[in-house]
Amino acid sequence: MNLLNPFLVYQRRGRIKPRLRWGVCKLHKAANAHGIPITANDRRLLAFKDKHKGQRCFIVANGPSLRMEDLDRLRGEITLASNKIYLAFGKTNWRPTYYVVCDYLVAENNRATILQLDLFKIFSEAQKPILGKPAKRKLFYRELGDGFGQNEEYHGAFSKNALIGIEASETVTTTHIQLAFYMGCNPIYLIGLDGRYVIPQTMTDHPVYNRVLVSQGERNHFVENYHVPGETWGIPKPESHEIGYSLARQVIEQRDGTILNASRVSFVKAFERIDFDSLF
Repeated sequence: MNLLNPFLVYQRRGRIKPRLRWGVCKLHKAANAHGIPITANDRRLLAFKDKHKGQRCFIVANGPSLRMEDLDRLRGEITLASNKIYLAFGKTNWRPTYYVVCDYLVAENNRATILQLDLFKIFSEAQKPILGKPAKRKLFYRELGDGFGQNEEYHGAFSKNALIGIEASETVTTTHIQLAFYMGCNPIYLIGLDGRYVIPQTMTDHPVYNRVLVSQGERNHFVENYHVPGETWGIPKPESHEIGYSLARQVIEQRDGTILNASRVSFVKAFERIDFDSLF
């Protein structure tokens, strides 16, 4: 009966609101788990289920082996790219079909540029405070696991249903693979996936990632100064990447799918290699 007392409800609003949010969140997750979309964002996510079934796609990583002339050859292909791939746009007419950011630091450091990109964008819900609300060409997915890849229990997890969520991982490439799988892409090719890093010695504190690297001008990507000196970036963990890649390959091959590494140079062991030029 106390809940019918408006004065009492108002007095206890500080305790009631979090419980209501928790309840709504639980109902939302339960509905999504049964394939029931609740929000407009959910409905757009559901529409991506098997959208590209049986069509090949290319996942574009940002390693040093990525070539601008190879990007030009991907025009007309289904492609997923991420983070600072926009630094290539001045040298190629290619644009990714889907642009993905799941790294909080990338969103935080490059917010203005990311918001101005005229691309179809897919972000994690953790970035809503930075990158705004869902829109017609801006989707958000729920991050499963701990949300920032710091819980060892979730390393290597793989989600088969983006409506429920995408498993958090140490690399955006694993997010790309889960999205491509959800969209029914087959085969899946990877390029620019070098898998080796030059790690700067300087680190600093960060409220989300605890400790992050401070760039000293090292070269880990397809352009110099991808991370300008002084810019913060997350600590790469290639061993965890390999765990996620191996599980992704296992899941895809169990569904009679194919995922191959077409990178010009790569130290990643999880995927079989294929010559990029042979695909054209």
